Amino acid sequence: MSEIQGVTRYDAWRFVKKILKAANDQGPELIADIKNRLGSASIKPDRNDAARSDSRNRSAKRVSDWIRFGIYLLTPDDFDECGRHPLNEIYFLFAKGPKNLLNNPTASILNSRRSKHVAPTDCWLRNTLSAVKEAINEGYTIISSIGSIQYSVVTAASKGTGLILVFDGPIPCMLNEDGWNDFIASYSKMIDMDKTLFVSALGPGISGSGSSHQVLRDRIVGLFSDVIFALDVRSGGNIDRLVKQAQKRNVILRKIEVDSATVPEPINKAVCISANESSQAPAILQGPLRPHISGSCDIRICFSSFLGSWIVSDSNALDWLETVDAALFHYTRRNSGPWPGQSYADYVMSLINSEAGSSHTALDAVARMWLEKRIRASGTLIRRRIPVVSFTEVVPDRLLDIQKWRIGFCRWSFERYGVAVKRVCLIEKGARQVIYGSSVIYDDLADNEKFLFQIDRTTKYDWSIEKEWRVKGDLDLNTISIRDLAFLAPTEVEARRLAEMIIIDNAMSDNHPGDL
Repeated sequence: MSEIQGVTRYDAWRFVKKILKAANDQGPELIADIKNRLGSASIKPDRNDAARSDSRNRSAKRVSDWIRFGIYLLTPDDFDECGRHPLNEIYFLFAKGPKNLLNNPTASILNSRRSKHVAPTDCWLRNTLSAVKEAINEGYTIISSIGSIQYSVVTAASKGTGLILVFDGPIPCMLNEDGWNDFIASYSKMIDMDKTLFVSALGPGISGSGSSHQVLRDRIVGLFSDVIFALDVRSGGNIDRLVKQAQKRNVILRKIEVDSATVPEPINKAVCISANESSQAPAILQGPLRPHISGSCDIRICFSSFLGSWIVSDSNALDWLETVDAALFHYTRRNSGPWPGQSYADYVMSLINSEAGSSHTALDAVARMWLEKRIRASGTLIRRRIPVVSFTEVVPDRLLDIQKWRIGFCRWSFERYGVAVKRVCLIEKGARQVIYGSSVIYDDLADNEKFLFQIDRTTKYDWSIEKEWRVKGDLDLNTISIRDLAFLAPTEVEARRLAEMIIIDNAMSDNHPGDL
């Protein structure tokens, strides 16, 4: 049997044949369809099938559930009927949704794999949105997918029209009812479920790696396409090979360009600062950025030589900020993908709509802390995944001593953006010093202290130099006076943007932190 991009026809046929054997007379529509298509295929049954009654019963129930959820098969007869002969090499696809979309002219918008860091001003994104608009205006049904940001943008931008969505795994309802409900909850904001034809070459149990499944998905997208908008395509990559194969089938290739001058710039898009760049500025207190607002504090910016950072704070904050050991610092970084607590669909829609802060830079992260009046906890790198907010005694000027490039995450551990909080105030909120040591120490800690544990050193790194403090759970900034807070940024222009935002938000909001 020939292999189709990592998934053999034999694997697919064996999977369906096994379900046929288990299902008996249940699910007559799907069973009859599969038998008609595959009945003459020479497939050797699994020699242990007859002894696995429990497995057969589970498979029979699964087929019944598929039919209940509207799963059906698309086969060569269907492909030929709508003139999509190239799809015959796939042999069959699982499908759910309006089959009539196959009769429409179709278009895909293809980009090579993107960086994890995406901004609304990225050329590939603006070109993609223009291509989607042009394709829809010309009457094409869009072929797309989800998960990869380059596909997700196309999918979200196509909402409101007919869409053919190709999965790199089983259609979610083929797994279980909860899987389908979770899918709807996660993606309904960017997909019209009733107007979408969901297809996949994969069912539960098909073997193969995630990358081979993605290659198969991309190939199916190409095979479905009457027109391909090939935009930012890397030479020699998978999408490039897909486009070249399409050219051999005489698929129409289109390109599109937009004038970068027409792309709106988010008002809070941060200036790109390298991790090693230090800011130099006179240590003088700037004047208020706005006329005095009744009931608000006097927000100012200055450069602190003591801290080695630009500061946005109440005008009296330097009294404690420039006192040794008076402050603790929470540093942040740019975020690839959704913010904590933000859905994937909301994230994608924010990029499409060029919303302020959707670039998710480190400056955006600081702004979000103020606008949410909260520093969100994370347990990602904490034993038992206990959510905490981390602080450090290390001032911005010494940040290079503890800053690390995390290869696995393709990002810095943190950048020179963040929040400074008066130490005595944080202690009142439950902040405590991290307990550094070996795993033996961890085992001896009381349960209410285990969130404070951190291994002191590994063969490559001494963690104790981070001088970390932790607060369990989110930190509510509404409970901290603005006079006990300060915001950090490496450049004057970014500090001014933060100050402008704080003043405007403070003037518009009735819920000011602390004693405002």
